[in-house]
Amino acid sequence: MKKTTIIIILVIIACVFLSGCKKTEETVAPTSPTTPVEEPVVAPTSEPSPSIPSVSGVVLSDLRCVGNNIQGIITNVLNQEKSLEDIRVLFNGVVVDPATLNCDKTALKPGESTLCESLQGIRPLKTTNVVAVSIGTETEKEVISC
Repeated sequence: MKKTTIIIILVIIACVFLSGCKKTEETVAPTSPTTPVEEPVVAPTSEPSPSIPSVSGVVLSDLRCVGNNIQGIITNVLNQEKSLEDIRVLFNGVVVDPATLNCDKTALKPGESTLCESLQGIRPLKTTNVVAVSIGTETEKEVISC
C-alpha cells in the first residue's frame, strides 16, 4: 500500500512537470485612438561645431622583414597632428631615435600613415623581434621573426 501511494504521487508530480503550467491570457482593454505626438523642433545654433575627424584603426601594421630591416606602417590614430618626434617606437624594449626610423613622412595628420623602412633604427635584428609604437595613449606591440 505504501509503495502504491508513493508511485501514484510520483506519477502525479511527473505529469505536472511534463504538462507544464499553462499561461493565462491577459485581456487588454481596447485603447482609444491616439493622436500623433509632435516632436519639438530644435533651432540650429548660430555657430556649427567644428568637425573633428573620427580616426579609427591600428597604430602599427604590415610589419615585414626586408634585408636587415623591419618595415612597417605607422598610423596616427589621434585627432591631432603628430610628428615622428611625438611617436615613441621601441625595438626589443629599447627606444628608437626618431631620426633613425627612415619614414616617408615626418608629420602625420589625423588618420594619416607613413611607411617606415627601418623601425629598429640602428639596432641589429634578432631571430624574434618585438616592435611597439605609442602615439599619445594608444600603444600597439607586435612580434616578428626574421
